[in-house]
Amino acid sequence: SAIEEIQTSRGESGGSIAVGAQLMGSSFFVSEVANQFLKEHTEARLRIVTDDYDVLMNQLRSGGIDFVVSLQRTPSVEDLTTQSLLSDPYVVVARRGHPLAAQRKIGPADLIRYDWIVPLRGAARRSAFDGVFTDAGGTPRSSIETHSLSAMRTFLADSDRLTLMTRYEATLEERLGLLV
Repeated sequence: SAIEEIQTSRGESGGSIAVGAQLMGSSFFVSEVANQFLKEHTEARLRIVTDDYDVLMNQLRSGGIDFVVSLQRTPSVEDLTTQSLLSDPYVVVARRGHPLAAQRKIGPADLIRYDWIVPLRGAARRSAFDGVFTDAGGTPRSSIETHSLSAMRTFLADSDRLTLMTRYEATLEERLGLLV
């Protein structure tokens, strides 16, 4: 790292940056920003490490990665500085052709009728899911718990299940023509 900083201060391009990206959500944002960064810094090299939050924090503290892009935790980590980069609300996602995709207005009663794919307890996305149904008069069945977006995509494509994704994630899935 020191050698790279000296080279940069001399105006020499290049260098490498190690970025930690949380398994869910941030990897889409990181890839878009990384593409833009590499257009402007053509000699730079990026190493993107995806893992769960706690593993990334340990790698950050030990110097294995330079910074982490993830969902912001509350309360924030005391020994690290955090900065909010964007606000990205959750949206309900289903397969293309799902019965709810044709409805103009969808309420909690509609959502409760379907099986859901949810993150593990303790995840911010799971808290958001639980919050959606606090006043809905019931909770939907959630037969699958996972942090894997690729697993979510597969389960959604082959069923009428629903899940929550960030708007950023959902936009990419829509562009790929897989989910709505």
